[in-house]
Amino acid sequence: LLSALSEVACDLSLDLDQGEAWARAALELAQGPLAAQRRFAVSARHALGHVMKLLGQFAEARVLFECAAREAAECYGESHAETANCVAALSVVLENLGLHHEALPLCERALQMAEAQLGPKDELEAVACDNLARALRAQGRLEEALALAQRAMHVAETRLGPGHPIFAVTLNNLASLQSLLGRPEDTLPLFERSLEAMEAHLGPDHPLTVDMVNNLAVTMVEAGRLADALPLHLRTLAAREARLGSRHLAVASSMSNIAGLYQKLGRLDDARVAGRRALEVRESTLGPDHPDTGEALERLGCVERDAGRTAEALPLLQRALRVFEDRLGPAHDRTVNSAQHLAIALVQVGRPAQALPLLERAVAASEGQFG
Repeated sequence: LLSALSEVACDLSLDLDQGEAWARAALELAQGPLAAQRRFAVSARHALGHVMKLLGQFAEARVLFECAAREAAECYGESHAETANCVAALSVVLENLGLHHEALPLCERALQMAEAQLGPKDELEAVACDNLARALRAQGRLEEALALAQRAMHVAETRLGPGHPIFAVTLNNLASLQSLLGRPEDTLPLFERSLEAMEAHLGPDHPLTVDMVNNLAVTMVEAGRLADALPLHLRTLAAREARLGSRHLAVASSMSNIAGLYQKLGRLDDARVAGRRALEVRESTLGPDHPDTGEALERLGCVERDAGRTAEALPLLQRALRVFEDRLGPAHDRTVNSAQHLAIALVQVGRPAQALPLLERAVAASEGQFG
């Protein structure tokens, strides 16, 4: 019961601290008086892992989900739905940690487990397809990701119904992929539809609703609707700060998005403030070598470059490129883009000879990807 209360408290945006307290109390009971009933430990670890993920404590969440998955396999069997849920949760946390190559096989395993279920499996299959699509997207495998995202949305719509929150989530993620692969303005109706469905089901302040407001804002920026995007980004930031505090990774993500928007609007001083704050939170929370830290380094470096502060921009852009090369590989889209940003800065400071190899490498990577 405590485990269930913990997850409900978090999912309904009631109180993360209360949710954590209930989950820890449940785990203490599961390890003490209820130790003989190992299924209680699975539920308690899963509940506490869920809270830690929402709090941005991904390392602790990883340990909890790993233990839960192991215990679920021993209690219920390797192919049981409870085991599949724990494996799926673990894969999402690995994505959050930037460990994309470790997350991908777990996403594939979770989908196989969902497909093998004999009983009701619609929700499990939709979530597994959606998680695998996001893992593939993180590795730049967009066409494969699109097929999985379309399947996830189809399962959610036809079997769970267009009013189900999982349908809204899968529709939103499908729209994000289609935006990356084509004209972002064409996907805005999909974002708006998914946001409307989520607001109706969970309310305007639920974390999933807020995430969809964020995604709509990001796509509006990509479509060139900067003035429409700014209030949505500010709404997202306010909601996340109010619920999670100023040092949460979701808040850092909002600050990074706002920095990018201010940069496009020519408000470079505001962009610098937001960019520095995003970098400080990500670096202290995720470490200096996480891809999200690399993204924050690159964004702040581009702001400094555009402001003519190339002496400050170069070390930031150089660090960003090293992070992407080490964590994502030289041919990944983010690595290629990072090399281009650094090359532009090198040209600006009169070092074209150093910029040329970076540009040549970017061209080679693009030719290898697209032919």
